[in-house]
Amino acid sequence: MNQNDRENLPIEGGDELTSRVCRTLLEMYMPPAILMTERRSLVETFGDVRQWLPPPDDHVGEDLCDRLAPIFRGPISASIRKAKRSGEAVRSAKVNCLTVVGHEPSGMAKQVSLLTRPVASNNGEMLFMVEFHSSDEQRIDSTLPQHSIPEYPRGDNEVSLEQDHGIGWEGKPTVPKLAPNSGGLQSSDNEKQLPGEESFVSNEQLRRVNEELTAVNKELLSDNAKQQRKIDELTELTNDMDNLLNSTDVDTIFLDRQLAIRKFTPGVAEKFHLMRQDIGRNLESFTSCLEDDDLMSELRHVLESETSFEREVNDRNGNVYLMRILPQFSQGSVEGVVLTLVDITGLKQAQTRLAELSEIVQQSADAIFRVDRHGLIRTWNDGAKKLYGRDESIIGAPLAELLPDSMHDDVGDIIGAMSVTAREQRLDTHTIIVDERKVHVAVSVSPVLNEKRQWVAASVVARDVTARVEAEIEIHESIERRDQFLAMLSHELRNPLGAIINAARLVQADGEMNLDEFGSGAIQDVDVSNSDVERQRKVAGSVIIRQSDQMSRLLDDLLDVSRITLGKIELQREVFDLRETIEEAVDAIGVQFSEAGVRFDFEQCDQQLYVDGDPVRLQQVVTNLLRNACKYTPRGGDVRLTVLCSRGEAVLRVRDTGVGIDHEMINSIFDMFVQVNSTLERSQGGIGLGLTLVEAVVTMHGGTIEAYSEGLGEGSEFRVSLPLTRKKPVVKTASPQENAIHRIAVVEDLPDAREMLAGVLRMKGYVVYEAGCGQSGLGLIQREVPDACLIDIGLPGLDGYEVARRLRRDPGTHELFLIALTGYGQESDRKAVRNAGFDQHLVKPLDLDELERVLCQQSV
Repeated sequence: MNQNDRENLPIEGGDELTSRVCRTLLEMYMPPAILMTERRSLVETFGDVRQWLPPPDDHVGEDLCDRLAPIFRGPISASIRKAKRSGEAVRSAKVNCLTVVGHEPSGMAKQVSLLTRPVASNNGEMLFMVEFHSSDEQRIDSTLPQHSIPEYPRGDNEVSLEQDHGIGWEGKPTVPKLAPNSGGLQSSDNEKQLPGEESFVSNEQLRRVNEELTAVNKELLSDNAKQQRKIDELTELTNDMDNLLNSTDVDTIFLDRQLAIRKFTPGVAEKFHLMRQDIGRNLESFTSCLEDDDLMSELRHVLESETSFEREVNDRNGNVYLMRILPQFSQGSVEGVVLTLVDITGLKQAQTRLAELSEIVQQSADAIFRVDRHGLIRTWNDGAKKLYGRDESIIGAPLAELLPDSMHDDVGDIIGAMSVTAREQRLDTHTIIVDERKVHVAVSVSPVLNEKRQWVAASVVARDVTARVEAEIEIHESIERRDQFLAMLSHELRNPLGAIINAARLVQADGEMNLDEFGSGAIQDVDVSNSDVERQRKVAGSVIIRQSDQMSRLLDDLLDVSRITLGKIELQREVFDLRETIEEAVDAIGVQFSEAGVRFDFEQCDQQLYVDGDPVRLQQVVTNLLRNACKYTPRGGDVRLTVLCSRGEAVLRVRDTGVGIDHEMINSIFDMFVQVNSTLERSQGGIGLGLTLVEAVVTMHGGTIEAYSEGLGEGSEFRVSLPLTRKKPVVKTASPQENAIHRIAVVEDLPDAREMLAGVLRMKGYVVYEAGCGQSGLGLIQREVPDACLIDIGLPGLDGYEVARRLRRDPGTHELFLIALTGYGQESDRKAVRNAGFDQHLVKPLDLDELERVLCQQSV
C-alpha cells in the first residue's frame, strides 16, 4: 500500500465490520500517525501512537502539543505552517525522544522524524496527517548524548547511580537519581563491611546529596518548562509576524550590517529573484527589477547615518513603489536595515488623473466652479476669472451675484429642481457687462453626487457665447438682407423688363392704327401722323437699349461678385496710364449726370499714373463709384471726382452732396446687398452689389478704399488708393487696319436670339449666315468658309465644343476665327472653350461693343 492509498483510506463511516478491518490494516501497515486540525486539535489517531501520545489528563487543553513531548511541539508547528504554505508533505529532522508507558516515560529512546501531509476534508477545512517514523528502541544511556553530571567525592564504599542522560519526557537533560535499595546504591557482597558508624555517616551524606540533587532536578524541570513556554510564545509571535508581513502589501526584507539577507517576504523574493536558500547571502549579488542603480549605496548610507531614507522608485514594468530604508536597532545599536516597498502605482495613476483633470478645469477657457447646496460659490478657476472679471474673493458669495437681477429667482428654482431630480439644469443665455463690454453667457448646472447617489453640490459651467450669438444675429441679418435683395432684384429686373416689353410692342405696331378701337364718337379727336409713329419707334428703341443695358449691368454685377467670392476672377494685367481709363469712365457716365440734373466736376491729375492692372476692371471701379454718387445725390446737387498722385499712389476721391451714410452703417457699407435706405427714387435701381464689387477689385490690385460721411444728409466721400509702378506701358506699333472680316456665320439654336443677332450684324454691314443646330452649322461653315464664326456652346445634337473640334480637324476650316457664345463665364468654362479650339469666349447677353472689339483685333 503506497502513501496515496493510505491518505485515501476512510477514517470514519461505513459499517462496523468495515471500520474494524480498516483499523486493523492501518495498525498493521501504517506507521503511528495523528490527524489534527490547523489549530492542533486531535481528529483521529492511527497505529500504535500511544508510545508518543499519553492519555489526556484533566488539566490538558485542546492543543495536542500539550500532550506530546515538548521536543515535538516546535517541529509539528513548523511543519504545519510549511505544509499549509506549500501544499506538499514536509519531513522534519530526526530527534531523540523517550517512549511513554502509560503516563510515565519508559527507559527506552528512539530517533524519530515527523512527516506532515496536508489533507483536504469534506467540509473544505485543511487537516494535517503527522506520521512518526522511528528507529528501534535502545537504552537511553547507550544512544542519547551524554550531559555533564555533577561530580561527588566517593567514599570507600562506592554508590551506584542510575543516570538518565539525553532528552527526557519533558525535553530536558535529566539529573542523576539515587537508585532504590533493590537495584541502586548498596554494598557489594565482595566488599568489606564498614563499621556501623562510618556506614551511617556515609549513608547520611548520600541522603543529603540525594535531596540536593532532587531539588536541583525540580528547579531544572521548572526552568525548562518556563523556557519551553517562552519558546512557544516566541514561535507563535514569529508565526504571527510572518503572517502579518506576508498578508500585507508591504514587501519587506531584513538585512544585517553586512547587508546579508536575514528574512524577506514573497513580494521581495519576486523582485530580487530570491529563494529560501539565499538567506545569509549578500543582497549585492542579486539583481532586481527596480530602476535604482544607487540602492546599495543608499542602504550603506542608512547604516552609517542611522537615519531613515525614503523616495519613489519604478520597476521595469512601469509600476511605482514608495521605498523606505530604516535602520534596525537592537539594544541601542544598529544591527542592520529594513527595506520596504509599497506599491503606489494606483495612487500615482489616480494622482496623475486628478492632476490632469484639475489642469483641464483650471486652464479651461470656460468658467468652471462649484456651488454648495445653498447656492454659494466654493471654487473658482482661471476661466471664471477671465469671464466674469472677478478673483477668488467671490468664494462664499451666492451664485445669483453673477446673474442679472431678473434671473435671481431662477437660481432658487434650479437648486430646488436639482435636489429632487439630480439632473442637469440650464439657465437661459443672458448678457452681462464685463469691462463695459456686453458678454453673452450660457450656463449649465450639473449635480455632484456622493457615494450614496445623493446630491451634495453642483458644478457650474459658464461659457462665453458672444461670438456664437453675434454670428446668429449676423446670419439673421444676412437672411433679412438676402430677402430684401431678392425682393429688390425682382423689382430691378421687372421694371426694365416691363419697359422693354412695352417698347417692343410699340416697335412692332403698324403705322396705321385701328380706329374702330376708339369708337365712332372719338374718331374726330384722333390725329395720328406717320411722324409721331416714327418718333415713338425711336423712343421705344432707346428704351429697349437703355433698359437692356441696365439688366445687363445687374447680371454682370451678380456674376462678378460670385466670381470674386469664389476666387474665380482673373485680372488681365497690363501697364497703362490710369488717367486714360478714368476719362473713358467719365465719358461713359457723363450722360447720366445730365439726365439726373446733378452737376459733375472732374479734376484730372497733370502727371502720368502708370498702374499694373486690369484696365477694364479699374474702369468698372470708377464707373460704379460715379454711378453710385449720382444715384444718391438729389437733383441740383454736386458730385466731384478728383485724381491726384500722393506718395507713390494714385488717389481717386469721389465726393457728393447726397443723402450721406449713417454712422452705424459706415462699417458695413461694402458688404453684399447693403444699400442706403434713404434713396430719393427707387427708379434709380441697384441691388447693393456695386460697392462690394469695387472693394474686391481694388483689393485685388493691392489698393485700399475708404468711405467717409458726417452722417445722414451730409453727403459722402469714397477714397481709392492704388499703387503706381515704375514700369512703362508697351507701345503698340501696329495701327488698326480696315476690318478684314465681312462674312460671319451665326450658329444659335434659339431663333429669337439668332435672328436679332444676325439682324444687328447685317445692319452693321456684315454678311451673315445662320444655322439652328450643330450639325447644320458644321455643314454651313464647311460649305461657305466665312471669315468668323459665332457658335453657341449649348447646341442640340453636336454641341459647340464638338463643332469646333471638327472644324479644327478639317484642313479647309482649321484656320477659321472661332468665337464661343455661352451663358457661363467661370474660368473652368473658358478653359474648356480653349481646349475645344475656340479663339475667343464671349458671355451672353452679347455686348456688341465687345464683339466689335474682338473682330477688330482679329483684323489687325
